[in-house]
Amino acid sequence: MKIYFNEDKVVKRLARKLKRQVEAWGDEIYYNTALTVVARALGHDDYPALYATFGMTDGSLSDAEVDAVERGKRFRQYLEGLSQNDFSLAEAEEVLTKIRVGGWWGFGTERSEQPTGQSSVGR
Repeated sequence: MKIYFNEDKVVKRLARKLKRQVEAWGDEIYYNTALTVVARALGHDDYPALYATFGMTDGSLSDAEVDAVERGKRFRQYLEGLSQNDFSLAEAEEVLTKIRVGGWWGFGTERSEQPTGQSSVGR
């Protein structure tokens, strides 16, 4: 599913926080790469594809505003999106539980049990 926004503020803040989290693990990730990873987790091919939709549709409700079923679907999508971009499942889960921007991400207790792995985030 694609998540839509009216502006880029939330997406850019998620990308900055993702970059800081990766750096806290001792790895590096470029800001533009973080933007792409966030866009892919949100169901878009890349950041320019997501950017092209800003203001073109009604923005999606935030993760905090949707019901538990939808929230679970989003969590799984974000988890899969991050793990397809060189994050282990444990790293992806940590990102989704630790990083929060407004009502986006910050899933807290909605966690799957996955083994912890080494970071292999691409640059």
